[in-house]
Amino acid sequence: MRRLIAPIIVLIIFVVGVFFLWNRLPWLHLQQTTSSDLSTGSDMTDATLLTSPPSYETSPTVGYLAPDFELPRLNGGVERLSDHLGTPVILTFWQTTCPFCKTNLYAINRATLLRQDPVVVLAVSKQEPRMILNEFLSTHDPLPALRIVLDIDGAISQKFMADALPRTIFIDASGVVRDVVVGELSVDEVNSAISALKSPSG
Repeated sequence: MRRLIAPIIVLIIFVVGVFFLWNRLPWLHLQQTTSSDLSTGSDMTDATLLTSPPSYETSPTVGYLAPDFELPRLNGGVERLSDHLGTPVILTFWQTTCPFCKTNLYAINRATLLRQDPVVVLAVSKQEPRMILNEFLSTHDPLPALRIVLDIDGAISQKFMADALPRTIFIDASGVVRDVVVGELSVDEVNSAISALKSPSG
């Protein structure tokens, strides 16, 4: 009986090893393909990205998870991007001294209010004090669809590469950046971008 134990253990180890390698082969192939693409500098297609292993790498660019952040609201409290997982988010960077930013804010506000489905709009004020923002809002039409947050030191604006304003980033319900636009948008353009976030392919 004892003579049979050693061969049985060896057989079990062999079977487990074969099973492990068999299940690892597809991942090894994908890793080799990705490494090859990166080393040759070739462009990776959308299909390649979809079949690659899941990644938690964050970047403010299309196809990546948006970096999480926490900023104070103008009217008190804080906003965390990650709190809105499950709902599309429009992230727009602006300043009161930027005329194109104002047009962009009102287009986003109107497009969002016209829709029946939920969309979160975070309007990130870049390096402006609360007093300036309150004065701006007191002399302009209200923006009820927007949640205005303060990036006083500009750290989040820098993280999202918001040098030229306005910069608007469309993030889908899973937290992935789907579109980045520099410059003002029309109501129709905002509406189309939101619809794309909610489409199966978006």
